[in-house]
Formats: sequence, structure tokens, C-alpha cells
Amino acid sequence: MKPKKGIILLLILALLTGCYRGEEGPADTVLVTINGEEVSEAEGRLYLEMMERIYEEKGGKEIWDIPLSGQDSRKTTEENALDSLIRTKILAREYDPARLTDSDRRNIERGIIKVTTLLGEKHLKAIGLEAEDLARIMEESYRAFRFERGMSFLPGTMESELDQRVAEAFIAYEVADQDAYLQRVSIDAIMIYTGEWIDGTWVRYPASQREEKLARMEEAYARIQAGGQFALTRNWYTEDKILTDSPVLSEGVVVSEDPAEYLYQGQIQDDVAEAIFKTPAGETTGILETQYGYILVKVLGFSKPGYLDQKRYEEVVDQAREEYRTELIQELEAEQLESEYSRLLEQAAVDIHEDVWDRITKR
Repeated sequence: MKPKKGIILLLILALLTGCYRGEEGPADTVLVTINGEEVSEAEGRLYLEMMERIYEEKGGKEIWDIPLSGQDSRKTTEENALDSLIRTKILAREYDPARLTDSDRRNIERGIIKVTTLLGEKHLKAIGLEAEDLARIMEESYRAFRFERGMSFLPGTMESELDQRVAEAFIAYEVADQDAYLQRVSIDAIMIYTGEWIDGTWVRYPASQREEKLARMEEAYARIQAGGQFALTRNWYTEDKILTDSPVLSEGVVVSEDPAEYLYQGQIQDDVAEAIFKTPAGETTGILETQYGYILVKVLGFSKPGYLDQKRYEEVVDQAREEYRTELIQELEAEQLESEYSRLLEQAAVDIHEDVWDRITKR
């Protein structure tokens, strides 16, 4: 089995949340050999317990019923646990223990005490870990953590790339017709979605479910067409009570500070904005289909932007530009770190004993 080049989850941080899988009995068989260093089955059990606890803290017990990364969530957790163990071992070798300060040592000691308190000495010994084993594991994890934090990947030669990427991302705001962007509209809306966000990605429902959603919106529209009050119909049918919770109505960088009063034209998805601004005040658009689902809008009124809108536009764009630059730096640092880890992993001699790992993960 070849280790994956995954994102690190350092034990020094993750173990502090606590984890427990029950009494498995001591284990001293070798799980993996990394550059000649043997890693015990007991350490593998600890990493797996840690990872399972972290996933449950994020998603609750029901996390095990949700597919992650396109596969069974248990399988994803197991893969990440083993990846984390291997990565920590490899990166720890790159940070000389002699560089650890007295403050670092105190942090490691506090971590050991915290973990021992959370898991209990009895359980640690039951899975085959003595006090000296935990001390070594925590120090290795802290060294890997320090290696990551201590690396700098942004020499001056990358400043031009940063500037170019920021400029490209915000070019629309540099050439935009601000008056058009800031045109204001007051609306009421019914929003029904045909998908949901999963791990930061919009995932559409199956066709049959999308058809049911459309039928529900058509029912709402028919009620309004028959003379029903829009506000009352909205209360019965909408899946979002707050306008700016809808991704259709919060696309621009500059959004209204008081969405209950108005929205800027530029913060509304283009095709939806076009339909809204063609609809006279007091009237309702037809059912509008978007990438996220369906929206039905009643236009309450229009107004022109004022001086404060213009000033805020410039301030928000400047702030967003700096925030994006900071995010880019973090992204580039992460990319460079992954590249460095990939290099170290390719050079490392890693031998995983799959039969031992299968025993650890067997339920």
C-alpha cells in the first residue's frame, strides 16, 4: 500500500480533543516501517481513535452515515488516520529536537498530561502505549508542527505573481459601472433549492427530487397568481427566510448592509438581476431557474445609490482585495508545503503492513 499525499493532521493538536475506541489489548506488532523506523500497531490504533473522534466532533454520530470524499466515511477516516501518522513521522525528522525551546517542551508536557487525563493511563496501556511512548509521540508531532510553521515559501520573486492574481480576481470591480452595480431594489422572494452544500461543493439532488422542488415552486406561484398574498405564500414555501442567505442574492463582494431594505444589483446573480430590474414595482417575476434552484421575486421598489453607497463600495472592494491577497498567500504556502512533503515522501522508504492495518480497522 502506498501512502497518500494528504493534508496533515498533527497529533499534538488533534489528540487534545480526546478519543476512545475501547479496550483492544496491548499491541506491539509493526504497522509500518518508515526509513528504517518501526511504528507499532499501538500507535496506529491511537491515530485511528484520534481521527474518529475528530470526525464525530465535526459531524456528530451521524457522520458515519454520510459519504466522504466519494466513499464510505469510515474508509475515509481510516485513510486519513494512516496518512496523518506517516506524514507526522516524515516531517518530524526534518526538525531537529535540539531546536525545541523550553517553551516548546512545556507545551509538549502539558499535552502529555492533557492526553493522559482524557484517555486514562489504563486505556493507553491497554492498547500498548506506555508513558515514554506517549512522550515520544507527542514530541514527534510537535516537531512536525514546528517544521510546518517554520517554513517560509514566499520569496520576493513571487510578489509579481501575487499582484497579478489579485488584479485578475478584481478586474471586474476596476472596470465596473459602479452606478449600475449600486442600483438598489427592494424585494420579497421565495427560494427553493435543488441541491445543498457538501464539503464546500454544491451538490445537486437527483432528478426526481429536483422535479419535486419545481412542483413545489409551481404550487407557490399558482397560489400567488390566484390572488394569494406573496408574504403569506413565502412563509409557507420558502427555504430561506433571510435574503442574503441565498447564494443567488449575495454573489458580489459589495452587498447591502441592510438587505431587509434593499439589495444592490451587483450582488444579485446576473440573469436573476436582469429579470428583477425588468419587472415593474409591485409585480412578481415568473419562476426563475438558477444553478442553485428556483426563485420567485416580488419587486417592492427601486432606488438610486447615494454618496455613502459609493464610498462603501470603494472601501469594501479595497478590504476584499487585501483579504484575498492574504488568502492567496496562505494558499501558495500550502501548495509549497505540499510540494515539499511530496518530495520528502517520494524519497522516504515506507512499508505498510496491510494485514496489521486491516486488523486495526476491523469492526
